[in-house]
Amino acid sequence: MTKISRAVSRRSILFLNIYLREQHVLFKTGLIDLHPMMAILIMPSDVTVHMPNLCNLTVQTINDISVDGRQWEQIIRSHLIKLKRFRLKLTRKLVNNENWQQYVDELISSFQSRFWLEERRWFVQCDWDPDVAAIYLYTLPYAFDRFTAHFPLIFKSTCPHNKCHCSYDRVHRLKYISSLSEDFNQCHISFSNVQDLTIYLPINDYLWMIVPKFHQLTSLCVAWYNYDKDFPSQLQLLLDRATRLYSLSMETWRSYPTQMAPFEITHASIRRLDFYNYHYHYNNEECTILSHSPLGMQCEVLRISVDNRTCILDLVNKMANLHQLIVQCRDDKHTEQLTASSDELVEWLQHQLPSTYLITRNIRLANEIHLWVS
Repeated sequence: MTKISRAVSRRSILFLNIYLREQHVLFKTGLIDLHPMMAILIMPSDVTVHMPNLCNLTVQTINDISVDGRQWEQIIRSHLIKLKRFRLKLTRKLVNNENWQQYVDELISSFQSRFWLEERRWFVQCDWDPDVAAIYLYTLPYAFDRFTAHFPLIFKSTCPHNKCHCSYDRVHRLKYISSLSEDFNQCHISFSNVQDLTIYLPINDYLWMIVPKFHQLTSLCVAWYNYDKDFPSQLQLLLDRATRLYSLSMETWRSYPTQMAPFEITHASIRRLDFYNYHYHYNNEECTILSHSPLGMQCEVLRISVDNRTCILDLVNKMANLHQLIVQCRDDKHTEQLTASSDELVEWLQHQLPSTYLITRNIRLANEIHLWVS
């Protein structure tokens, strides 16, 4: 194809798939994956001028808000004149005690021109996450699959009256971290289609306000900073609302001592458990407690870290419905330098268990053993 014909072809582009691995920025235009973001700024003649019919553009960055509202306005006016849908999600972590309030104010101000508020009526919201010192800027309504934040939100918006946009229906994966704030009325938002939830205990009442129903939830990951005796009852309250839950994972904040998962909780539909933790290994007694617990008796897939290899035998022999075990064992001496023919733990398990069991080592995570129960 000649240079001229390539240019003509690009002029008719409505949907495009391009992936350049060397950049961190994701562009999506309709069905597009287009990298990098800076191409529009550095090479407009090669990218945007030759896509004058582009009508849908979605931009997502990781730790980069180098282009503000004024610059985006110039890009769209000059090169994307037929653009009808613009969806944006930018993230940046602040460093060296930067003034986040001033940064948010300046960023929001750049999206408050007549172009944004009147001509296009494209509104943005900026959230501040104090836990990781991060700023999230996105267009409204929120158009992405994942959402992470401290709740209630600390935010500023270009929407009329600075009201938080209510609908986050596109979010399927939500990470919820409770803040100490009691101001539950500042931001009336709703997540109605959450399928995968990560939540940091304790749970405050705000959760029930923003996720009114858990009927689509199939995967739940629970974490905590400091374990509290009330956590099992809080978790049970959440489980009782998630009738379709299949997978339950428990982890802890890596900087703090860990705590054994509360095995006394119950749920009828959970079949997959993940108690894998680099800082906590379940001993024989705890594995026995797990295998006799309601969740253990119905578990079909288990991922766990154990203290020694006999724990593996305990789990396999005592969990009647177990089909697959993914396990990391503290007394495993295997290293990546060893050859597959000298895998002592795998050979030991093969000797101890029936020959119908399939036992392999994860080639990507060398400290994981995968065991399929016949």
